[in-house]
Amino acid sequence: RHMAMWRRFKTVQDEVYARVSAFLSSQNEERATNLSRKQALCDRVAALVDSTDWVQTAAEIQRLQSEWKTIGPVSRGHEKAVWERFRAACDQFFTRRHEDLKRRKEEWAVNLTKKESLCERAEALAQSTDWDAAAAQVKQLQAEWKTVGPVRKSKSEAIWQRFRGACDTFFQRYAQRHDTARAERVAAREAICAEVEALVALPDGSDAPARQQLDNPEQLHALAQRLSDMADEAGLDVFGVGEHHRSDYAVSAPSVVLGALALWRVLGRSRVADTAGWIAAALLLVARQVLVQQAMTAAQMHLIVLQIKLLQS
Repeated sequence: RHMAMWRRFKTVQDEVYARVSAFLSSQNEERATNLSRKQALCDRVAALVDSTDWVQTAAEIQRLQSEWKTIGPVSRGHEKAVWERFRAACDQFFTRRHEDLKRRKEEWAVNLTKKESLCERAEALAQSTDWDAAAAQVKQLQAEWKTVGPVRKSKSEAIWQRFRGACDTFFQRYAQRHDTARAERVAAREAICAEVEALVALPDGSDAPARQQLDNPEQLHALAQRLSDMADEAGLDVFGVGEHHRSDYAVSAPSVVLGALALWRVLGRSRVADTAGWIAAALLLVARQVLVQQAMTAAQMHLIVLQIKLLQS
């Protein structure tokens, strides 16, 4: 009876051992396969550790890390070694990437400071009227800009638009510089004309400061000098007045103008107070017709041609 029970137990035991042996054999094969797969991942990461294609390589290593997590356990005794090998390779790359990012951030900061300085210099020149010198300086700033490296991506567009805006402002003004200069000259001449018109409008005997200026030989002579200077600036060498019978001549009251100019020339400053109103009228006609409108033509310079410098004598 004891032998029968032993044979029964031994039969079951052998059956269990056979099944366990088959399972363990299969498990060992699977773990060996997993070890091979993880060693292959280690090799692939090791091949990437020296890469400087930071974004693409980081994405690839992260994909390999995700794949690692899907692989089951490896053969006993190899778990720690294969894991440390894989982790060390990953850490080596990401440490290099972190150090490179830190270095690039420092470079970006330095480059941003340089570009901000260029912006400030360009903005200081944007309203300059020293056209040729400023144009050369702005072009030099543009050349310097090209030598400066990149800045942080989030600031790149803003700093570029700031610099380009300052340069564009100057060169737009530069392209219109002749029109701008002419407008400034006309405005200055209009101001003098308004001043003379105000003097002419004052009645004799007025005690207004403007009338006192009109009756003051020195101040009136200074006004004539200013008109003369503007005539020189406009490129006017002579102007003419006289009797005419055509509507397109510049001066419509030649006797008044001729008389005023003659009195100015003959009497000089000793009796200018007696003729100040006529002189102001003459100055106004000259200023309006010649300095502002620049309408005097060769046909209008008839009978009498006077040098503009006579007003200074």
